[in-house]
Amino acid sequence: MEPIINPWMIYLIGNINNFSFFCVMFGVVSLFFAIMFWCLGDGENEPLIFKNKPLKWFLSVASILLILTSVLTPNSKTLTAMVIANEVTYDRVDSLKDTVGDIHNIVKQDIIDMIQEIKRDEVKTEVK
Repeated sequence: MEPIINPWMIYLIGNINNFSFFCVMFGVVSLFFAIMFWCLGDGENEPLIFKNKPLKWFLSVASILLILTSVLTPNSKTLTAMVIANEVTYDRVDSLKDTVGDIHNIVKQDIIDMIQEIKRDEVKTEVK
């Protein structure tokens, strides 16, 4: 039997908040270094690393991409709702309505049978 929800999806839901947190942290750190390299790289007496333009652009783009990834990544509650919404269909809701209706009728009939049996027992005890 095929599981309704893939176990890897459960693992992903459990770790998605950590992924988003690390994207924010690495994005903020790379943004800090990008700003530092852009601001300090203009002088002639600065170390060579501050004059490295590809590194400045890499850090700038990496920080923007990491922060955007964190913003656009759903949290675990949203991801859980997305998985559930994907599995809920009109056919399944109709099937559930039928099942609940059947269970309701069975329980109702059992209660009626119990009440009738109690009344019969009361009548038998009164006759004795």
